Amino acid sequence: MFAKSFISLLLLLCLCLPISATERDDVIEAQLYQLMDNIKGKTVAMLTNPTSVDGKMQPLFDRIISLS
Repeated sequence: MFAKSFISLLLLLCLCLPISATERDDVIEAQLYQLMDNIKGKTVAMLTNPTSVDGKMQPLFDRIISLS
């Protein structure tokens, strides 16, 4: 389970797809909800950098915290 959550988190943080901003935002939203399903009820650690933001320039860490 941890490996699956870690991989989901890695994919979320390494999102660098050559798609439009709207499509990218939709992908980020879907991945956030998938990540939250995978880590629900678990204790996790998260390593990010300041460039990990969503389409509205909100840090992904803050988004994940707000969804929990």
